[in-house]
Amino acid sequence: MNVPVLNIPSLEVVTANPGQTAFDIPFTFFLAAEIACWVDQDPAVGFGVVGMGAADGGTLTLSSPCAGGERITIARVTAQKRETEIGVGADFRADAINEELSRLAMQVQDLQVKVGRAAQLALTDPLVDMTLPTLAARAGKAAGWDEDGLPGVSTLSLADIEGGVTIATTQAGIATTQAGIATTQAGIATTQAGIATTQAGIATAQAAASAASALNAQAAVQSVSWRNVRYVTSAASPVTLVDEDGGALFICDTSGGAIVFNLPSIGGLGLVDDVAWSVAMQKKTGDANAVTINRNGTDTIDGGTAAVVLESLNAGVQLVADATPAPDDWGTLVVTAVPPDKSVTFAKIQDIASARLLGRFTGGSGSAEEIQIGSGLQLTGGVLSAPAATLAARYMAASALTPVVAGGVGGKIGSFYHADSFASDTLATKTNANYSAANDWYEPQRIWTTTFDATVSAAFTGSLLARNQYGFKQVMLASVFSASGSAIRFSLRGQAAEGFTTLSFDFGEKAASGNAWDRVGSTTQITADNGSASFTIPTGALKVTDEITMTFDHTKDYVASFGVNNSNDNLVHRSTATTGLSFYEKSGGYTDYMNATPSGYGAQGALSMIEKIEVATGYLNMTLRPTAQTLVAADPDIVRGFFLISPVDSISMGVDVIGKASINGGSGYATGTWTRVGDYGSFQQWCLEVDVSAQTGSSLIWEITTANNKNLRIKQCTGLVPE
Repeated sequence: MNVPVLNIPSLEVVTANPGQTAFDIPFTFFLAAEIACWVDQDPAVGFGVVGMGAADGGTLTLSSPCAGGERITIARVTAQKRETEIGVGADFRADAINEELSRLAMQVQDLQVKVGRAAQLALTDPLVDMTLPTLAARAGKAAGWDEDGLPGVSTLSLADIEGGVTIATTQAGIATTQAGIATTQAGIATTQAGIATTQAGIATAQAAASAASALNAQAAVQSVSWRNVRYVTSAASPVTLVDEDGGALFICDTSGGAIVFNLPSIGGLGLVDDVAWSVAMQKKTGDANAVTINRNGTDTIDGGTAAVVLESLNAGVQLVADATPAPDDWGTLVVTAVPPDKSVTFAKIQDIASARLLGRFTGGSGSAEEIQIGSGLQLTGGVLSAPAATLAARYMAASALTPVVAGGVGGKIGSFYHADSFASDTLATKTNANYSAANDWYEPQRIWTTTFDATVSAAFTGSLLARNQYGFKQVMLASVFSASGSAIRFSLRGQAAEGFTTLSFDFGEKAASGNAWDRVGSTTQITADNGSASFTIPTGALKVTDEITMTFDHTKDYVASFGVNNSNDNLVHRSTATTGLSFYEKSGGYTDYMNATPSGYGAQGALSMIEKIEVATGYLNMTLRPTAQTLVAADPDIVRGFFLISPVDSISMGVDVIGKASINGGSGYATGTWTRVGDYGSFQQWCLEVDVSAQTGSSLIWEITTANNKNLRIKQCTGLVPE
């Protein structure tokens, strides 16, 4: 390729923007395989490049967008070899020669990048022997220089230097023995630069190790040689540090309150290559107030955003500014104070196994011991609770108890309170609720709306017919209704002179064609007195029928049929302006009557056999509550109740059905949450869990309230378990 190689370093380092995937390659390269990329410290995977052979470089595209703030490093790594050979007598082509010369230039540039990143001797230094001490001599030691500037090693091992040494111990002991290392720390870089010159392949790794060692050693040097010591109290807080505070040790007295330090921006510090900027703080009082050190702007502390907090006596930290990473980062050397014996603090808790508590199970006083969490409990996220298996045992016990309660056993059964099968109407409070003795359940009362009222003067003229034969009486009600509903009930009034027994009463929609008395499909049986098809309409009084579930459309015509005991009489209804529906009777014969006083019929007084028809247009919201029971142990934290519930409408537990509990006799209630735990026949079994820890007492009551006018049936309270 006939492409010039410009004087552009073959290393590009940039900071990624959020969502960025494409990055410029400013230097020339011939092959995609010659491009290497790192995201922060990790090699990039699955990237692509374009622009091979272009003088001004190309573009690298990552497979995944960046979150933002990542350090993207792009380098050219030209193979250190030459594979093209021009044969003797072959054509001396300019493009082939140019390509080989360009490749040589790129190899030199790549090597220059590696050499330039290695520690080196200054050009003005005299030539000296920078050979490192032998492997055995330098193993486990810190590198340094003697008084002649020649390489040497420390007397102390790295384990002694890097161990948990407090600032005070470091100041007393290490200062003398490590002074030679501290004053000549930059010499390691010189040694590594000499190696890099002859061994280019390992130059990068040695340079990185040199930089890290230099930073750590410099931090250790400053930590042991504080000459600028300042005493600070809470009165000076917050303390905002500036460039001139570098090298200062702040002794903090927090007895009067907490102290806050705000670090300077690393970018604004006057950093010198061979001297690190550092500062240290130590808490010298044993109170509960803390020393907090905050970062500045986008700077990080040990790669994170959290502040450094010193809480215990003699705790200390040294912070060293490092401008090399992006963003700028503070490295820390934390000194953790050792608390006195028999004081249990987080500082002394080490290597505690998971799922353990600290306490003491051995008799008598003594040191803290680990307490293992058994299978009946679990410790998750700092919360100790009963696991699902324990709750499942409660659910299983409730399921096993359900048929026992259904069999008539009630009251307190073991640890279960308020066990009640509702075999009788025993609840203390049942607002807007109906009790079904036939089914042993409670359900909401209906909302009743009058759709037909015969007592309204002249309201239904011409709308009633009677057909009478052999004691079977029919009344047609033609388009006289005002409301529709999902259920119906009738108010029937007996004649003033006599009552009579209805042997049957059915009701249905009038057919659109055919005989005037024909009805659509099957009729609906109307009962009274809790399901009786035969009932007596009292003399001169009302009889209200049972509530009959049926879809009632007020725009339709309906026919009501009665079978009565006076089979020799004919009955007819007629609307008048003064008496409503009057009742007439006559012995024998078969006739249809409409809107007139029948000739020869004797009036028997004002009578409306059907005086009123009501339809159900919804359900009231009901409240159920028993009489309180006394707990054996007062002040439980949790109450779990188990109930059998059958939804008729579509309901949402907790929204349409609200469960509560009280342990103070109903002075206050706490609302619980519902969990479906099984089924019993056609009923669902629900667990109500209520947190009553904010209450005190031993008088236990539950309460269930319906909302949003929903219909359902509550069959049983299996029992409540306090915990």
